[in-house]
Amino acid sequence: CLEIWKKIRYPAWNSNLDLTLIKVKEPSELQYLDLTRCKVNKNTLEEFLASCQFLKKLSLDRLTLSIKIVNNICYKNHQTLQVLNLSRCKGLTFDTFVPIIKFCLELKELNLFDTDLSKQSIGYLVNNLTENIEKLSLRSLYFVRDEHIQTLVTRCQNIRLIHL
Repeated sequence: CLEIWKKIRYPAWNSNLDLTLIKVKEPSELQYLDLTRCKVNKNTLEEFLASCQFLKKLSLDRLTLSIKIVNNICYKNHQTLQVLNLSRCKGLTFDTFVPIIKFCLELKELNLFDTDLSKQSIGYLVNNLTENIEKLSLRSLYFVRDEHIQTLVTRCQNIRLIHL
C-alpha cells in the first residue's frame, strides 16, 4: 500500500499512468493532483476520483471528462476545491459543466482555456460562478462577449485576473 503525502504530480508528458497501482485509503487524504497531459483510462480515473474527498488543487489538462468524473470532483470535493484546471479538456457539455459551477463554491482559480464551452455554458458561468473567484481563464472560448465580462466583474468583486 502506497502512503500518499497529500500530493501527486505526474509531469511526464504523454505518459501512461496506471492509477490502479496507487492504493489509497477510503477516503483519500489527497489534496493536490496534477494529471496534466497524462493518458489515463477514463474508468480508472472515475474510480480513483471517487476516493478523493479533500482535493484543494486539481489539474486535468487535456483529459476527456465524463459526467461521472465531474460528479466525483464536485460532490466529493466541493467544500475543499480551490483551484481547478480544465484547460483543453474535452467532454464539457452543458450537463457536465453545470455541477462544477453550481457546487464548487470555494473555487478561487478556474482555467477553462480552449474547452469549447457552448453559449449556454458561458451564460451559466457568468451568472452563477462563485463570487470567491480570483483568477479565471476564458482564453480561446468563442462565445465569450463583452457583456459576459461586464457581468463577471460586476458580480465577482474578488476577481483579480481574467485571461481572455
